[in-house]
Amino acid sequence: GLTAAAVSAVMICTQLAVLGAGSAVIVAVGRGEPPARVLDGAFAIVGLAGTALALGYLVLQSALAPDTSSESVLFWLTFLVAAVAGTVAIVLDQALVALGRGATATARYILGGGVSLAAAALVAWQAQGAYADVLMACWALGSITACAVGAVQLRRLVGYRPRPSFRSARGLPLLSLGIPNQLLTLTERLPGLVLPLLLAHMVAPEAAAYWYPAWMMAWAAYTAPMLMGIVQFSEGVREPSRLVSTTWASLRWSLAVGGLASVVLMLFAHPLLTLLGERYADSSAGALRWL
Repeated sequence: GLTAAAVSAVMICTQLAVLGAGSAVIVAVGRGEPPARVLDGAFAIVGLAGTALALGYLVLQSALAPDTSSESVLFWLTFLVAAVAGTVAIVLDQALVALGRGATATARYILGGGVSLAAAALVAWQAQGAYADVLMACWALGSITACAVGAVQLRRLVGYRPRPSFRSARGLPLLSLGIPNQLLTLTERLPGLVLPLLLAHMVAPEAAAYWYPAWMMAWAAYTAPMLMGIVQFSEGVREPSRLVSTTWASLRWSLAVGGLASVVLMLFAHPLLTLLGERYADSSAGALRWL
């Protein structure tokens, strides 16, 4: 439960720290700007913002909720790494969409998820249970893997080598493009991300633990429509004349894929959650169906 709350906190930090840089990269590359120059500015912005927000959260939690905060050096380090890697991964996703290679996300997240699962399985086998800092390290390892794969994909595609730069001529245009888009995104993302924190710190860590798998399974159904929306945005920047047809196509496919995934989750909510244990299935199947 505490790990679920920490993961949610990392995701809040990434959503705040990205500052719309991913959307700005789509717009800038779609308008014909050199990808390397745009990406250097974007990675510098999100790297600094991710570090600052993650540190800020950890200090704030230690001050306001010392009973649930962790003093483990491993936890602080993996929280910071996961926040920065997660923010960079968002920009990587949208940069590759802007370059017409959105499908590369499949390889990134299969490898990242596989590494996380393998690390967690190894911990479960060796330790028969683990503290929040060890579980957090397993999760962070997947984020690092996804970022590393994305960096390799970018290099192969456009020969990009990261050289983050804080020059105002690069950063300010990205922020002016990205922040309005990010404010719109946050109105939809933040409520779901705040809930596990409230459950863990105001109800009980067990409540957050039971909520988390239902939330993540529902998020999986939502991911495909979300990525289609990003592709639609990119296509709209590059070919504004086709915006109407692109929007209708995106809407149809989003409803088809997301709807099918939702039906599967509703029908098989209990068996899927039973993979984690009977207590998870009994506590969370109803929540998964509503989500």
